[in-house]
Amino acid sequence: LLWLRYGTDLPFYDDWTGYVSGDIDSLRWSKLTRATNNTMSPVGYVLDALAQRGLGGNAIAYQFLSMLTVLGGLLWLQWRLLCWVLDSPSARAAAFALCVFMLQPGTYWGEQNLAYHQALPLLFLLLALDVTFVSGLRGRILGLLSCVLGLLAGFSYISGAVAALAAGACLLLMAALGPTSDASARQARWGGAGLLAAGLLALPTQIYIWADSPERGFASRTSAAILVLLGFLIVMNAIAIFLRQRLERTW
Repeated sequence: LLWLRYGTDLPFYDDWTGYVSGDIDSLRWSKLTRATNNTMSPVGYVLDALAQRGLGGNAIAYQFLSMLTVLGGLLWLQWRLLCWVLDSPSARAAAFALCVFMLQPGTYWGEQNLAYHQALPLLFLLLALDVTFVSGLRGRILGLLSCVLGLLAGFSYISGAVAALAAGACLLLMAALGPTSDASARQARWGGAGLLAAGLLALPTQIYIWADSPERGFASRTSAAILVLLGFLIVMNAIAIFLRQRLERTW
Protein backbone atom coordinates (compact mmCIF):
# COMPACT_ATOMS: atom_id res chain seq x y z
CA LEU A 1 0.00 0.00 0.00
CA LEU A 2 2.84 2.38 0.79
CA TRP A 3 4.41 1.61 -2.56
CA LEU A 4 1.13 2.32 -4.40
CA ARG A 5 0.68 5.59 -2.50
CA TYR A 6 4.20 7.01 -2.47
CA GLY A 7 6.06 5.31 -5.34
CA THR A 8 7.26 7.63 -8.09
CA ASP A 9 8.76 7.00 -11.50
CA LEU A 10 11.17 9.94 -11.31
CA PRO A 11 14.40 10.28 -9.30
CA PHE A 12 13.75 12.24 -6.12
CA TYR A 13 16.06 14.38 -3.98
CA ASP A 14 19.35 12.51 -3.40
CA ASP A 15 18.65 10.00 -6.17
CA TRP A 16 19.60 12.67 -8.71
CA THR A 17 23.19 12.67 -7.42
CA GLY A 18 24.11 9.45 -9.23
CA TYR A 19 22.60 10.66 -12.49
CA VAL A 20 24.36 14.01 -12.28
CA SER A 21 27.75 12.41 -11.60
CA GLY A 22 27.13 9.75 -14.27
CA ASP A 23 28.14 6.82 -12.06
CA ILE A 24 24.80 5.58 -10.73
CA ASP A 25 25.43 2.11 -12.19
CA SER A 26 29.15 2.06 -11.37
CA LEU A 27 30.81 -0.59 -9.23
CA ARG A 28 34.17 1.17 -9.10
CA TRP A 29 35.97 0.94 -5.76
CA SER A 30 36.34 4.73 -5.55
CA LYS A 31 32.58 5.12 -5.88
CA LEU A 32 31.73 2.37 -3.38
CA THR A 33 34.02 3.83 -0.70
CA ARG A 34 32.91 7.43 -1.19
CA ALA A 35 31.69 9.06 2.04
CA THR A 36 28.30 10.74 1.59
CA ASN A 37 25.51 11.68 4.01
CA ASN A 38 27.92 11.32 6.95
CA THR A 39 28.69 7.70 6.16
CA MET A 40 30.26 5.19 3.82
CA SER A 41 27.60 2.84 2.39
CA PRO A 42 29.09 0.47 -0.20
CA VAL A 43 26.33 -2.10 0.35
CA GLY A 44 23.66 0.37 -0.74
CA TYR A 45 25.75 1.55 -3.70
CA VAL A 46 26.15 -2.04 -4.89
CA LEU A 47 22.38 -2.60 -4.65
CA ASP A 48 21.74 0.65 -6.52
CA ALA A 49 24.17 -0.28 -9.29
CA LEU A 50 22.72 -3.78 -9.67
CA ALA A 51 19.20 -2.33 -9.77
CA GLN A 52 20.20 0.12 -12.48
CA ARG A 53 21.78 -2.64 -14.54
CA GLY A 54 19.14 -5.29 -13.96
CA LEU A 55 16.01 -3.12 -13.96
CA GLY A 56 17.14 -0.58 -16.53
CA GLY A 57 16.68 2.32 -14.12
CA ASN A 58 13.00 1.49 -13.46
CA ALA A 59 12.44 3.36 -10.20
CA ILE A 60 8.97 1.91 -9.64
CA ALA A 61 10.21 -1.69 -9.79
CA TYR A 62 13.22 -0.84 -7.61
CA GLN A 63 11.04 0.82 -4.99
CA PHE A 64 8.68 -2.14 -4.95
CA LEU A 65 11.49 -4.66 -4.47
CA SER A 66 13.34 -2.59 -1.87
CA MET A 67 10.25 -1.78 0.17
CA LEU A 68 8.96 -5.35 0.03
CA THR A 69 12.33 -6.80 1.00
CA VAL A 70 13.45 -4.26 3.61
CA LEU A 71 10.18 -3.24 5.22
CA GLY A 72 8.68 -6.71 4.89
CA GLY A 73 11.89 -8.25 6.22
CA LEU A 74 11.87 -5.98 9.27
CA LEU A 75 8.29 -6.93 10.13
CA TRP A 76 8.86 -10.64 9.49
CA LEU A 77 12.03 -10.80 11.61
CA GLN A 78 10.39 -8.92 14.47
CA TRP A 79 7.52 -11.41 14.40
CA ARG A 80 9.92 -14.37 14.48
CA LEU A 81 11.81 -12.92 17.45
CA LEU A 82 8.55 -12.18 19.27
CA CYS A 83 7.47 -15.78 18.72
CA TRP A 84 10.75 -16.91 20.24
CA VAL A 85 10.40 -14.64 23.28
CA LEU A 86 6.65 -14.83 24.01
CA ASP A 87 4.55 -17.97 24.42
CA SER A 88 1.18 -16.24 24.47
CA PRO A 89 -0.33 -15.52 21.00
CA SER A 90 -2.21 -12.50 22.37
CA ALA A 91 1.01 -11.07 23.84
CA ARG A 92 2.77 -11.58 20.51
CA ALA A 93 -0.03 -9.82 18.64
CA ALA A 94 -0.08 -6.91 21.09
CA ALA A 95 3.70 -6.47 20.85
CA PHE A 96 3.70 -6.80 17.06
CA ALA A 97 1.02 -4.12 16.79
CA LEU A 98 3.60 -1.61 17.99
CA CYS A 99 5.61 -2.31 14.85
CA VAL A 100 3.01 -0.42 12.83
CA PHE A 101 4.80 2.82 13.74
CA MET A 102 7.67 1.94 11.42
CA LEU A 103 5.29 2.08 8.43
CA GLN A 104 6.25 5.68 7.89
CA PRO A 105 5.09 7.22 4.60
CA GLY A 106 6.78 9.84 2.50
CA THR A 107 10.38 10.03 1.46
CA TYR A 108 11.68 7.38 3.83
CA TRP A 109 9.99 4.31 2.32
CA GLY A 110 8.94 5.78 -1.01
CA GLU A 111 10.10 8.39 -3.50
CA GLN A 112 13.81 8.17 -2.63
CA ASN A 113 15.64 4.95 -3.43
CA LEU A 114 18.53 6.06 -1.25
CA ALA A 115 16.31 6.38 1.80
CA TYR A 116 16.02 2.66 2.45
CA HIS A 117 19.81 2.37 2.84
CA GLN A 118 19.38 3.71 6.38
CA ALA A 119 17.16 0.75 7.28
CA LEU A 120 19.57 -1.92 6.02
CA PRO A 121 21.63 -2.01 9.26
CA LEU A 122 18.51 -2.77 11.30
CA LEU A 123 17.51 -5.50 8.84
CA PHE A 124 20.94 -7.16 9.01
CA LEU A 125 21.15 -6.91 12.82
CA LEU A 126 17.67 -8.35 13.31
CA LEU A 127 18.68 -11.15 10.96
CA ALA A 128 21.81 -11.71 13.07
CA LEU A 129 19.64 -12.01 16.21
CA ASP A 130 17.34 -14.40 14.38
CA VAL A 131 20.32 -16.50 13.30
CA THR A 132 21.68 -16.49 16.86
CA PHE A 133 18.56 -17.52 18.75
CA VAL A 134 15.93 -18.83 16.34
CA SER A 135 17.66 -20.54 13.43
CA GLY A 136 19.24 -23.36 15.44
CA LEU A 137 22.76 -22.75 14.10
CA ARG A 138 25.60 -23.27 16.57
CA GLY A 139 29.34 -22.94 16.99
CA ARG A 140 31.69 -21.38 14.48
CA ILE A 141 29.13 -21.28 11.69
CA LEU A 142 26.90 -19.13 13.89
CA GLY A 143 29.80 -16.83 14.80
CA LEU A 144 30.93 -16.49 11.18
CA LEU A 145 27.43 -15.77 9.86
CA SER A 146 26.83 -13.21 12.63
CA CYS A 147 30.12 -11.52 11.72
CA VAL A 148 29.16 -11.37 8.03
CA LEU A 149 25.75 -9.88 8.85
CA GLY A 150 27.41 -7.39 11.22
CA LEU A 151 29.82 -6.33 8.48
CA LEU A 152 26.92 -5.85 6.05
CA ALA A 153 25.21 -3.68 8.68
CA GLY A 154 28.40 -1.71 9.37
CA PHE A 155 29.05 -1.04 5.70
CA SER A 156 25.44 -0.14 4.95
CA TYR A 157 25.52 2.91 7.24
CA ILE A 158 27.67 4.22 10.08
CA SER A 159 24.84 3.55 12.52
CA GLY A 160 25.15 -0.15 11.68
CA ALA A 161 28.80 -0.24 12.77
CA VAL A 162 28.01 1.33 16.15
CA ALA A 163 24.93 -0.87 16.58
CA ALA A 164 26.93 -4.03 15.80
CA LEU A 165 29.38 -3.09 18.55
CA ALA A 166 26.58 -2.46 21.03
CA ALA A 167 24.63 -5.59 20.09
CA GLY A 168 27.72 -7.78 20.31
CA ALA A 169 28.62 -6.41 23.73
CA CYS A 170 25.05 -6.88 25.01
CA LEU A 171 24.94 -10.50 23.82
CA LEU A 172 28.26 -11.27 25.50
CA LEU A 173 27.10 -9.66 28.74
CA MET A 174 23.85 -11.59 28.56
CA ALA A 175 25.79 -14.81 28.15
CA ALA A 176 28.00 -13.97 31.14
CA LEU A 177 25.48 -12.50 33.55
CA GLY A 178 21.98 -13.21 32.29
CA PRO A 179 19.69 -15.91 33.70
CA THR A 180 19.78 -17.95 30.51
CA SER A 181 20.16 -21.65 29.82
CA ASP A 182 23.52 -23.10 28.86
CA ALA A 183 22.42 -23.53 25.23
CA SER A 184 21.20 -19.93 24.95
CA ALA A 185 24.37 -18.67 26.63
CA ARG A 186 26.54 -20.52 24.10
CA GLN A 187 24.51 -19.13 21.21
CA ALA A 188 24.75 -15.61 22.67
CA ARG A 189 28.52 -15.95 23.04
CA TRP A 190 29.04 -17.01 19.43
CA GLY A 191 26.58 -14.46 18.04
CA GLY A 192 27.93 -11.69 20.25
CA ALA A 193 31.54 -12.45 19.34
CA GLY A 194 30.67 -12.32 15.63
CA LEU A 195 28.85 -8.99 15.91
CA LEU A 196 31.55 -7.51 18.13
CA ALA A 197 34.26 -8.48 15.65
CA ALA A 198 32.24 -6.99 12.80
CA GLY A 199 31.77 -3.70 14.66
CA LEU A 200 35.46 -3.51 15.53
CA LEU A 201 36.28 -3.94 11.83
CA ALA A 202 33.58 -1.71 10.34
CA LEU A 203 33.77 1.33 12.64
CA PRO A 204 37.56 1.95 12.27
CA THR A 205 37.16 1.52 8.50
CA GLN A 206 34.40 4.13 8.46
CA ILE A 207 36.60 6.44 10.52
CA TYR A 208 39.53 5.94 8.12
CA ILE A 209 37.36 6.81 5.11
CA TRP A 210 36.02 9.87 6.92
CA ALA A 211 39.53 11.06 7.80
CA ASP A 212 40.52 10.80 4.13
CA SER A 213 37.48 12.77 2.94
CA PRO A 214 38.21 16.28 1.54
CA GLU A 215 35.05 17.72 3.10
CA ARG A 216 35.82 19.82 6.18
CA GLY A 217 32.65 18.67 7.94
CA PHE A 218 34.05 15.16 8.28
CA ALA A 219 36.91 16.36 10.54
CA SER A 220 34.63 16.85 13.56
CA ARG A 221 32.71 13.66 12.79
CA THR A 222 35.94 11.69 12.62
CA SER A 223 36.99 13.01 16.03
CA ALA A 224 33.59 12.17 17.50
CA ALA A 225 33.65 8.63 16.07
CA ILE A 226 37.15 8.07 17.47
CA LEU A 227 35.94 9.18 20.91
CA VAL A 228 32.98 6.79 20.66
CA LEU A 229 35.32 3.92 19.77
CA LEU A 230 37.75 4.77 22.57
CA GLY A 231 34.92 5.09 25.06
CA PHE A 232 33.55 1.72 24.00
CA LEU A 233 36.95 0.07 24.42
CA ILE A 234 37.38 1.60 27.89
CA VAL A 235 33.92 0.40 28.97
CA MET A 236 34.55 -3.10 27.60
CA ASN A 237 37.88 -3.31 29.43
CA ALA A 238 36.19 -2.21 32.65
CA ILE A 239 33.50 -4.87 32.19
CA ALA A 240 36.15 -7.51 31.50
CA ILE A 241 37.97 -6.62 34.73
CA PHE A 242 34.69 -6.73 36.66
CA LEU A 243 33.75 -10.12 35.22
CA ARG A 244 37.20 -11.53 35.91
CA GLN A 245 37.05 -10.47 39.54
CA ARG A 246 33.50 -11.73 39.96
CA LEU A 247 33.96 -15.09 38.25
CA GLU A 248 37.53 -15.79 39.36
CA ARG A 249 37.93 -18.91 41.44
CA THR A 250 40.66 -19.66 43.93
CA TRP A 251 41.98 -23.18 44.32
